[in-house]
Amino acid sequence: MLRYSHVMVDAKSLWTAYRQVVNGEVLAFDKVEVANFIGYTSNEIERLPRVAERLETFLTAPASTKPRRYALLADQFVQPFPDQTDGEFKAMRDDLEQAVELITKRGGTVLRSREDVERFADEIDAKLPRAAS
Repeated sequence: MLRYSHVMVDAKSLWTAYRQVVNGEVLAFDKVEVANFIGYTSNEIERLPRVAERLETFLTAPASTKPRRYALLADQFVQPFPDQTDGEFKAMRDDLEQAVELITKRGGTVLRSREDVERFADEIDAKLPRAAS
C-alpha cells in the first residue's frame, strides 16, 4: 500500500491519493477523518472537488491497463469542533456532503460506516491471492 502516492494515467498525475494499492486492480483511497485539528479535516474536505473532477479520467483509463477503483473513507462529522460556530460547522459539513455526492455520481465508492468498510475490505480480501502457508 503506497502512501501519498500520485494517481497517474498516461504519465499524467491527477492527484495525490492518501493511499494507493496496485495489485490485480489499481485502488486509490482518500479519507476525510475528523481529527484533532480542524485544519486537517478542512484540508481533506477542500481537496475532494479536485479529486471528483479528475475521477472519471482515472476510472476510465485505457483497457490495456489494470482496472481502476476509487474509495473515499469519510467520517460522519456529527458535531462541530470545540471552537467552531454552528454556521461554520454547517458550511463545512455541507461541503463534505456535496463532495461525497459528487464522488458517488462520478463512480467512486464512499464508505461512511464501519460496516461499509468491513464489506469493502472483505471484497478486496476475496480478490487478493492467498499467501503461501
